[in-house]
Amino acid sequence: MTQVSDGDGLAMMNVFNTHGVSSSLSKPPDDTGGCANNRRPAQVVPVVALSRVLAAVPANVSLWLLKTDMQGFDGSALASAGARQ
Repeated sequence: MTQVSDGDGLAMMNVFNTHGVSSSLSKPPDDTGGCANNRRPAQVVPVVALSRVLAAVPANVSLWLLKTDMQGFDGSALASAGARQ
């Protein structure tokens, strides 16, 4: 599973809850309804810059919707992507 972020590389993915059904590149606060008490071993995952994702879209394709779940990194990923006309 590759995560979208503000740069390329590797990151530690924190995994939570039974069977690892929750994950985040960020550590949750200790008051997350028991989530912090159900941590699983973190996993190394690849991350790719949003700008790279957008650059992969051919210029003749009009991208009108991009649905993502960047787990709190939306702002930094969008800012790093710059403008594309």
